[in-house]
Amino acid sequence: MGRKVDVIVSFGGGAPRAAKAASRTIPIVFAIGGALIAIGLVASLARPGGNVTGVSWLGGELTSKRLELMSELVPDAKSIALLVNPNNPQTRMVREMQEAAISYGASLTAAYRQVGIYAGKILKGSKPADLPVQQSTIFELVVNLKTAKALGLTIPPSILSRADEVIE
Repeated sequence: MGRKVDVIVSFGGGAPRAAKAASRTIPIVFAIGGALIAIGLVASLARPGGNVTGVSWLGGELTSKRLELMSELVPDAKSIALLVNPNNPQTRMVREMQEAAISYGASLTAAYRQVGIYAGKILKGSKPADLPVQQSTIFELVVNLKTAKALGLTIPPSILSRADEVIE
């Protein structure tokens, strides 16, 4: 880090880990899904420790809801496959979602808003170690009718009526 930086904001993938590896002193606020403790990003969700905190948007808690939606979408499905890299530290979380294939997840807009709030708090003097990792609380169901048609799927009215967004 050659420049003076007051806070690093990073989203998804390896960016938060790269930022943490680059600096142990510059505050880092992330939005990422996955096993944050297992990959060494934070010590705990309640007390992240160090210079890193943020928002976690994917949780295993959504697995049953995603499976319910998938069963509604394809009631005759007997098995669902998900390809994963077994060397990825987040594989445990992915395993929990193996039977979930419908677009149901945390609102990224809400997660990014929370990241902005945390960045603002840090700029006003709060320490990342004292800001617990927030879990997403707003979830969205998105249905893409064009993709469904290409796959030969008919989206049931029960799913369409619950969708937050329908892409035509």
